[in-house]
Amino acid sequence: MKHCNKCNVDLDIITNKCPLCNSEIENVKDFDSSYPVINMVVSNSLFRKMLFFLACIISVAVLILNYALTPNIKWSLFVILQVFASAYVFYNILSGRRKVIKLLLSLNIIVSLLSIFWDVYTGFHGWSVNYVLPALCISYGIFMLILRLVRYYAFKENSSYIYLNICLEFLPAILVYFNYAKPNVLIYLSMIFGILNLLMLLAFDGSSFKDDIVKKLHI
Repeated sequence: MKHCNKCNVDLDIITNKCPLCNSEIENVKDFDSSYPVINMVVSNSLFRKMLFFLACIISVAVLILNYALTPNIKWSLFVILQVFASAYVFYNILSGRRKVIKLLLSLNIIVSLLSIFWDVYTGFHGWSVNYVLPALCISYGIFMLILRLVRYYAFKENSSYIYLNICLEFLPAILVYFNYAKPNVLIYLSMIFGILNLLMLLAFDGSSFKDDIVKKLHI
């Protein structure tokens, strides 16, 4: 706790200047506060370490699947690029929280389109839609579930991106239905995460979801 001698007030702030008079303030060691002081730096640091650890786990899993399923095609590089790009966005989450979901979704779409373009350019072997696209959807779905569990985004400001994310997670299964992709474990996992995110949406934001749909459809 800090004290401003000029204003004669106690301040629970981080800066060394009074927000009222902009003068220098001093620390008060023996101030009895009824509210606990929460060290946000420690929690943010732990959150960032967890994200980096999760990104490493996903990357290792993707590498193993790549060499187990298609050792001659290095599609995992696209997925790892997206995973660490997503982790970097989350690393800066406190400075631009409202743009996080939009940035992650944009990265997902860009990397997916690049992988499909490269697949088509090299003769289209199907690895972009069979492996890269569902793997990206899975990684993005995992991060979305984490954000949902810690309630780290505002639903109304990100509703469109949330809907689009759920649709993308079902896209690989739709491509299988129309014979544009072949069924595999990644596509099944992508569909599972799509169902999980949909259930989380209905469970945690059911009323907001209903109001948002009515507003968007002008019902």
